Amino acid sequence: MNKQLLNLFKINDKVKTDLNVEGTVVNYVEIQGKIYIKIRWKNGTFGVYGPEEVKRYNIKKVA
Repeated sequence: MNKQLLNLFKINDKVKTDLNVEGTVVNYVEIQGKIYIKIRWKNGTFGVYGPEEVKRYNIKKVA
């Protein structure tokens, strides 16, 4: 699923978790060969999420 993150999320995409928390993808980060997405949440905080976290928190692109 590592490369799938690049296909699922683009920079400036609006995203939402299963708890209806909204954010925006601001960057990609590569750590030890794995791709992570950096999200700026509406409350101003940032988070970096890999494939496992995307699945766990059910992060989806908002249409």
